[in-house]
Amino acid sequence: MAFLLKDAIDNMVRQQVDVAALKMFGMVVAGMEGVIYLMQLIARGIYLMKQYAVLHVPRSQFDLCVVTGAINTFLNLREELVKTMEICRKSHLDKPA
Repeated sequence: MAFLLKDAIDNMVRQQVDVAALKMFGMVVAGMEGVIYLMQLIARGIYLMKQYAVLHVPRSQFDLCVVTGAINTFLNLREELVKTMEICRKSHLDKPA
């Protein structure tokens, strides 16, 4: 996952996207659990990878409380992705044609 996220950031750098505030997200699913990671380029050549959230699939009808946490996580993730897409969009608009 780390290599994929790093490559995604490096690709954005090659496309001349301002990566100072850019966050890349990835998810690893294993069995009944999903882990979302984020990576940022905090300085030239220094990448910071953090665990963003852990999601669990309900195992029974008595475990449905995990769904509300997952919904909150995905709503927060959506906000982060909207910010990232806006950064990419602005970078493309600022490029000379």
